[in-house]
Amino acid sequence: MIVARTKHLAKVASQVAKPDGLVVVDPAREREFLDPLPVSLVWGIGPVTQRKLAERGIRTIGELAASPDDSLRSLLGKVLGTKVSELAANKDERKVTPTGRASSVGAQSALGRRDASPDVIRPVLGHLADRVAGRLRAKRRAGRTVTVRVRFAGMRAVTRSRTLPFALATTLTLTEVAEDLVRTALSENPGERQISLLAISVSNLVDQPVLQLELPLPPAQADDAALTGPQCHLCMRRLTSRQDNPHPPRVVYPHF
Repeated sequence: MIVARTKHLAKVASQVAKPDGLVVVDPAREREFLDPLPVSLVWGIGPVTQRKLAERGIRTIGELAASPDDSLRSLLGKVLGTKVSELAANKDERKVTPTGRASSVGAQSALGRRDASPDVIRPVLGHLADRVAGRLRAKRRAGRTVTVRVRFAGMRAVTRSRTLPFALATTLTLTEVAEDLVRTALSENPGERQISLLAISVSNLVDQPVLQLELPLPPAQADDAALTGPQCHLCMRRLTSRQDNPHPPRVVYPHF
């Protein structure tokens, strides 16, 4: 959960969330929070703009806020220069307008700089999936689209999503889908060795008054990885194999 006085401040805070995913920015300490952060966290500043600012010695939000408005407009153009100057100074007049029921449920965890290894990733995804699934069940809702976000050590982030043919609200199934999506993200970015944040969200929500249940059985074999979801949960596959064979072989869970 992110609590901040303005929309932009809340967006910045969400990118540097503490490991428990909770950040509260005290209005009296907003400058203390913003000033040391990199300018890349300001809306509208991409790699090209970041390089231009770095050439002028502007690398933090505090340095950006202290830069003369005319200088920024001359460097970045009138519209962008004015906008980033205002945001760096924490001027954001946009109003927060409630839109009714949430369209998604999510959770994230900042990791600092950690190796992108299964020993790091699995426990974090399991924790996040438990939080998201718990919130869904508390609201008596379920969702069909699972999205993961992986932020690498250099602050570059990628997202991967999967829309299932059924709605889910169970921890184990959500964990399995999220792990598969993170594996895909990492395999597509082989040069990235460290991660700084993981996030899971579930969208495409539907009402689900009947609570989904699941069996706490071991994970299934690697070749079952595509058969996720409450209607064909891997644990059900394991249960079937136990019925057919009372002494099934030991299963080794695949590495990322």
